Amino acid sequence: MRNYQLLPVFPIAAGIAGAILRHFELLRAFEPDTGLAVPGHPLSAAMILLSMAAAAVLLLFTLKMRILPIKGGYREAFRIDGPALAAVLVASCFLLLFYGASEVVAFARDVPHLVSHLLLAGLIIWAGISMLFTIQSSFRGGQREAFGLETLVPVFFSCFWLILSYRDRAADPVILDYIYELLAIILFVLTLYFMAGFAFGKPKVHRVSFTAMLGVYFSIVTIADAHSLGKTAAFAGIALYEAANAFILMKNIRFKSGQP
Repeated sequence: MRNYQLLPVFPIAAGIAGAILRHFELLRAFEPDTGLAVPGHPLSAAMILLSMAAAAVLLLFTLKMRILPIKGGYREAFRIDGPALAAVLVASCFLLLFYGASEVVAFARDVPHLVSHLLLAGLIIWAGISMLFTIQSSFRGGQREAFGLETLVPVFFSCFWLILSYRDRAADPVILDYIYELLAIILFVLTLYFMAGFAFGKPKVHRVSFTAMLGVYFSIVTIADAHSLGKTAAFAGIALYEAANAFILMKNIRFKSGQP
């Protein structure tokens, strides 16, 4: 049973390996003059194979989990028992808040997208504060019985972020330029959505375990891309948030007898 607590270590290690591979892919697998991907480049193929292997391993392990029903909803599933995990989660929120602050600065240099920058910044800040309240309420059980709006606000933010990211990248004909970034955000959206389900009587342990851990992998991988400092901090924060919550979930759920 306790072996599953170490499972989030795998996407972290795979993500670091993927980020290194992605760095060299960006250096060598794209034509310097046009920016187009070199067809059939081995580094691009290796990056795709590594990502597929990471997804397959995580899917296999999460499908093998045999768990008992969760009775306490969000409180039982994401209860934080130690200050170290709480500190990691708080740090992840401040990394997201830093991204929000950077978006406020960015709007001054991008007047055509003024409204979207300000709206994204506002949603990031609202989501970060909501996540901090959720962490406080989950620390050692907390005192609150219900988790509602604060679990949904991060979902709203991540959905809007996904829309803006796709808008900014849709004109790029080279999908390999941005596919790992979009996958990281999509998995963040799904993770937050499935986590919120625990607060509304819809716990999906296997789904949130898979999307959170695969999200850790892609968030670390895309850090190697040419992002702004604020967005790089955001992906680092997402990786920390998903990894910590995956570990907490593995620690709190009850496995059926005979489960390793």
